[in-house]
Amino acid sequence: MDPHKIQFFLTESSFSHDQIRDMLTRALNPGGDADMRCWPREVYDDYVIYADGEHLYRRAYAIDADGMVTLGDRPAEVVQQTSYVPVSESRNPGGVLLESADAEGWNWRIQVIQSGVSANGNEYPLSVLHEAAPVYAGVPVFAGRGPDHSPTERGFESVAGYIAEPRPSARGVEATFEINRGRADIREAIRHAYDVKQRTGRDAVGFSHVIPRGGAVTEARIPHGRRVTRITRAESVDLVMSPAAGGALLAPLQESTSGQPDSDHVFDALQEAIMNVEAVLARLRAGADLSPEEETLLEASVTARELTEARAAGAAAKSRTGSTATRQAEPTQASPDATLHEARIRELEESLRRAECRAILTARLAESRLPEPMRTAISADYDGRIFEAAELDARITRDRDIAGQLVSVRPHGLGDGIAVTEDQRDKHQKAMDGLVWGQRRDGVQPFLTLKEAYQAISGDYRHSYISGELPRRILAEAISYAGDDTLLAESITTSTFGDVLGDSIRRRMLAEYGRPDRQTWRPIVRVEPVVDFRTVERTRWGGYGLLPTVPQGGTYQSLTSPGDEKATDSLDKYGGLEDLTLETIANDDMGLVRRIPVKMGYAAADTLYAAVFNTTILGNVTASYDSVALYHASHSNTGTTALGETGLSAVETAMRDQLEYGNQSSLPLGEANMPKFLLIPNELRVTAHKLTQGPNAVISAETATTPNFFNGRYQVIVVDDWTDATDWYAFADPNLSPVLEVGFYQGREEPEMFVQDAQTVGSVFTADKVTYKIRHIWYVMVVDHRGTYRQVVA
Repeated sequence: MDPHKIQFFLTESSFSHDQIRDMLTRALNPGGDADMRCWPREVYDDYVIYADGEHLYRRAYAIDADGMVTLGDRPAEVVQQTSYVPVSESRNPGGVLLESADAEGWNWRIQVIQSGVSANGNEYPLSVLHEAAPVYAGVPVFAGRGPDHSPTERGFESVAGYIAEPRPSARGVEATFEINRGRADIREAIRHAYDVKQRTGRDAVGFSHVIPRGGAVTEARIPHGRRVTRITRAESVDLVMSPAAGGALLAPLQESTSGQPDSDHVFDALQEAIMNVEAVLARLRAGADLSPEEETLLEASVTARELTEARAAGAAAKSRTGSTATRQAEPTQASPDATLHEARIRELEESLRRAECRAILTARLAESRLPEPMRTAISADYDGRIFEAAELDARITRDRDIAGQLVSVRPHGLGDGIAVTEDQRDKHQKAMDGLVWGQRRDGVQPFLTLKEAYQAISGDYRHSYISGELPRRILAEAISYAGDDTLLAESITTSTFGDVLGDSIRRRMLAEYGRPDRQTWRPIVRVEPVVDFRTVERTRWGGYGLLPTVPQGGTYQSLTSPGDEKATDSLDKYGGLEDLTLETIANDDMGLVRRIPVKMGYAAADTLYAAVFNTTILGNVTASYDSVALYHASHSNTGTTALGETGLSAVETAMRDQLEYGNQSSLPLGEANMPKFLLIPNELRVTAHKLTQGPNAVISAETATTPNFFNGRYQVIVVDDWTDATDWYAFADPNLSPVLEVGFYQGREEPEMFVQDAQTVGSVFTADKVTYKIRHIWYVMVVDHRGTYRQVVA
């Protein structure tokens, strides 16, 4: 075939990367599935690298617009060559992703697994991992959209890449992660994860191996987990969010097309260092005395158990030979090659240690919540140094204590020049909460007035406490509230005052809304989120009834299709306005300020409370699915018996006898529709308590020893604003037999609060006031009548 005729038509066609790979796989294996032996490894615009057995080949190809694949005549055998760059040379302080490393980003150096005890309690000795390194060669790397190691996403379409060149490392097993050339999404995700790691020191992704049943030899480990003594087979090394055994992304690999990698000597040195660990461990087992350097090497490289076992074996060997110190004689003078070799190992170890310290420094400072000047000072003192984490933690703790002392809240003015941190914002918030609640919150002295709060939070002391301009400044800043709790910032500006005030008012409003006496409707309803304002339909299907008998050799008959019944409703919007005026601020009228959230919270809670108990239940609304009142004779759920054993027995019997909608089997709901809640007016509290909580029956003709059949089976809900002193209601468990559904817009069960947001329009401009708005969006829908019963007593 003329190579000049080979063309690539991807830009004119709509073939995906996966489709191209599948086309090439079929073209390389003309014998079909029965003779599959060639697998594409890497796909480029005009050639493919594929594996045939243990050999790799490069072959030209072209795909026309109809999807016809034409392969070049002569494949050329190739070998993969890769070079490595030290982590320190590929770091990305400027945030430019992979600026100097692997421009394609398809190959990465990873830590497959690390020796020691994993987060799952399994112990992996270093020597076991070194021996097992070859078993990871060629295993797939799966990346699913569900949980880590999802069993449903382990097919060919979920392959993110493959593991190549696994090798022992100083910590366990490292390898090359070759990303599937058809998964550009994985490449971009890994590039981004590496960029995040360079900037923050945090691993955004990890790797976790999967060992199949029978693929490892283990023994029980105390207190939990297993000790792995041998690994014989690996199923995969998966991309995960939470690796338990140290699997991590290390660095990108620079792709090379010719020659040997320049940095091979670095990894050769590391490999030799690993071999030295094994040699030193063998000498210890034989009874040799080790130098302090050798002891340190072993402590850093093997598990405590391996070291203890080796020392015990060495002691036994000494006792057998009667020998004392048997340290091997060291050469009087190291050869130049040995000296250079040791220097390279030390240089590599130092480079790795510096990289670890830099990552620790970045992570610790990000979590410290210290002011920027303090973080800058710590970074200048520690960056580029090798240090212990405990030393850095002590420094951060000391500086945090100093910052906390500087920013303690002083309601009568903070003064100028004080560094402001998140802790100060938090204390200001509590002081403002105390002002709005009228009492100390979490031990912080509350502000006494809005003027004091504004000056303390903003640091704006340009106007005196009695100045007419100060109330106007407070009014202007109060509009900055965004309508929800904001993220705590590391510094505070004058605009923060509006957020602090708004947060305090909102929290007080929500506390009043959540009063337990106004949430007693919740146990008897089903709560559902609603995404929009369109009509909501709740469809109930009937049953098929009993299955008919099929005689031997007989034909199965069609079942009678059940009908359906739909309950419908739509969201309603409720809300109101309340004002914070210039006069209120000028007069320091904190009573009016405190009443704003209280009145809003009460209004929102009372509205929904009344909608459930008064409008829907007491008002006996019409059910949308059959246009009949909720409590009606045709619904078999209304009576006239007073609250007592007779009346409650009648309710239980009637509710258990109810038939499910469309039921063709004539079987009653029974236990699923047993009443669980009694709704009563205030006047029936004593009777309800005796009936449902007392140990003895409430029947005058019986003796006091007769057990109470209803004891402990009911939850009593008192509806204080019901005025009829004798009527009562029963409800079943809404999880089994729902009667009422309360739907909230986008699942927001609590009311929202907003504030006028412009200084030159609206009430701020025309009336010298800030207007707070409360909004609550919900509906109350009757979904079924069978799970409730009413007794209207004359």
